[in-house]
Amino acid sequence: MIPNKYSKESIDFLSLRYNTPKWLVKTWQKNFKNLTYKILKANTKQPLNTVRLNPLLDTQVVKEDSIFEKTFADEMLIYKGKAPIKKQTYYINGLIFPMKMSVKHVFENITLDSLKGIAVYQGYPNNAYLEAIFNTNKHADIDIIVTSHQDYHEAKTNIARFGLDKARLYRSEASSIITCVSRKVDSFIVCPRSSNFDLLRSAPDYFLRFNPETFDSLIKEQTESLKECSNFVEEGGQLIYLVPTISLKEGQLLIRKFLENNKDFELESERQYFPFDPYDSCLYFALLRKKVQ
Repeated sequence: MIPNKYSKESIDFLSLRYNTPKWLVKTWQKNFKNLTYKILKANTKQPLNTVRLNPLLDTQVVKEDSIFEKTFADEMLIYKGKAPIKKQTYYINGLIFPMKMSVKHVFENITLDSLKGIAVYQGYPNNAYLEAIFNTNKHADIDIIVTSHQDYHEAKTNIARFGLDKARLYRSEASSIITCVSRKVDSFIVCPRSSNFDLLRSAPDYFLRFNPETFDSLIKEQTESLKECSNFVEEGGQLIYLVPTISLKEGQLLIRKFLENNKDFELESERQYFPFDPYDSCLYFALLRKKVQ
């Protein structure tokens, strides 16, 4: 049904063929060149519904249940059941929780010190704070700042469910973090609001709800979040940035600009995850280290 006047390599053809706005196809062609086709093709497939096993409990019964399928990643399973995960007894009893394989992979490659303090700023729904805790121990000294009522109530439930007795929960925007965190920490995990391109595969109406004109305001908010959180990182500590996107403006370029304006930080590592790679996710990650003066 696509008009013959469009060549198969053109932006118009790719936009129609993969039901993706031309502005986004054009952006990916400019930024990622030969990866555009692989991104578009991967976005036509349903994302894996993955869960993280609680490493602090005996989860053998979960592994043996037929509603789960093994993945190549340790302690990660694909949920095949029809009922929502949060209605499963395994979830209610704290044996599992939703988690992207890419997020777990990020935490496998960073070191967190539970004695020196950890803080998490969560601007979009995710369980990064749980992975941070299980990467250390459930008695980790951690501040959790969320922006929405829904995330606040879910985090409150998780704190009780998993017995996180030293977790402190706050609801605040990035501009008011100073009212929540009273001391500097060794690790600050920053997950600000973003375009959340990882929803493309699971939400058919994504482009009806996302307005590209809000892109600049999102980037401004991400920049402010990163700057505000950086003020609470002690010397030698780390600033960890996570956004579910495939966009240089929200990822690499934003980090480069932050480093230009904040000479006391340096880039230690970064990675862009794509939906076609084994981790099945759109995610940009950067680890920034604060220099010791």
